[in-house]
Amino acid sequence: MFGWLRELYEIRRENKDAKVCQSCDVLKVELSAERREKQMLLQHVLYPKTEESVRVEGNPEPIRPKHVPWRVKQQELEAQDKIQAARIMQEFKNRVAPAEKIMGVEDGEKAV
Repeated sequence: MFGWLRELYEIRRENKDAKVCQSCDVLKVELSAERREKQMLLQHVLYPKTEESVRVEGNPEPIRPKHVPWRVKQQELEAQDKIQAARIMQEFKNRVAPAEKIMGVEDGEKAV
């Protein structure tokens, strides 16, 4: 009398074991990934990390674009050259001044 019930149970159990839906597996993986991302987002929103900002001592260099127009670069190079030329001239004057005093030449005049 209950033989059909046992047979139905066996058929369902075989179908359940045999059928592993690939799309169901993909959906389960996607669902778990979404849940994990949602949990991480909630953690970041509800419990933000308070990191101390790192201070750099000295004068930081300004952020510059990767491409610099030629005119701007030319002006920067000229300014650097002027500073370097002034430094070299000052060193030269400091080195030559004692020799001029010994020779009796003042303010760069030629000795005769």
